[in-house]
Amino acid sequence: MKATSNGSWQDGNSRDCALPLAIVHVCLGIAITRSLAFVLVLA
Repeated sequence: MKATSNGSWQDGNSRDCALPLAIVHVCLGIAITRSLAFVLVLA
């Protein structure tokens, strides 16, 4: 996987770009930690 690309609008396959994958990982990390914090506060 390369860090730079021709642009996600030009390729048509956004899974080959590093930036969208990093954004998905950050969003998943935030969602998991927020849900764990919510569950642990209720416990």
